[in-house]
Amino acid sequence: MRRIQHIVFVAFLMFAMNLTAQSVLLQYHFEKGDTHLIKMKMSQNMAPIMTMDLGLTMKTVTMSAKDGKFENKTTFDSVKMDMTAQGESINFDSNASDEELSEEEKKVKAELSPMLEMVLYQTLDKAGKVLDQKVLPETISGDQILNQNQLTAMVYPLTPLQVGSSWDYSQALNGVKMNVKYTVTKITGTSVFVSILGNIEGIADAEVGGEMEIDRSSGMPSDVKMDIDMGASAMGMKMLVEMTSEKL
Repeated sequence: MRRIQHIVFVAFLMFAMNLTAQSVLLQYHFEKGDTHLIKMKMSQNMAPIMTMDLGLTMKTVTMSAKDGKFENKTTFDSVKMDMTAQGESINFDSNASDEELSEEEKKVKAELSPMLEMVLYQTLDKAGKVLDQKVLPETISGDQILNQNQLTAMVYPLTPLQVGSSWDYSQALNGVKMNVKYTVTKITGTSVFVSILGNIEGIADAEVGGEMEIDRSSGMPSDVKMDIDMGASAMGMKMLVEMTSEKL
């Protein structure tokens, strides 16, 4: 009986060691026609002055996949905004009819609706580096989206990763530089789990932290939670950014 127990224990130990030692090369794997539904939510808290929740729903379709490059087209399906400032609240949903909107919410619709008409085109390599991107029609809002995408691009290292492996990524744009360190915390048969730690230069003492789950089959971040603390210099403003993606 003890020998059997010993054999079982050794087998379990070898299995556990194999799990912790497995490595994975993170890359994007898209095929022409692949469609991903992406939901993003940004919560901004500067209480008691203002709080705001902004939600976006998007669809990304892979138009071309060849020679290690992917051409993706992203359209914006809906936008929601809940904001409280100076004792007044605004709750806007782009799916609501004009009859359901207050006068203030109609003004918000006039500002945000053009975003729903925009189309984002991006060309990425397997590591996620943005090779080319544009927004049509060209607007100030479109330029802001391009800038944000460039600043927050998810670029993977070119070498395999194990639990405990980390990589650094920095991107500078218009006087703002984001420095992030990603560390692999767990690897399963379907996902890679990563912690996020960093800062944003150019926004005083802003600090970044969070966690992310990456789908191994597509390379897409499937669940992201990121906290941004602007610190005292920004009156203690804090932001929570959440994103989920699923293949349709």
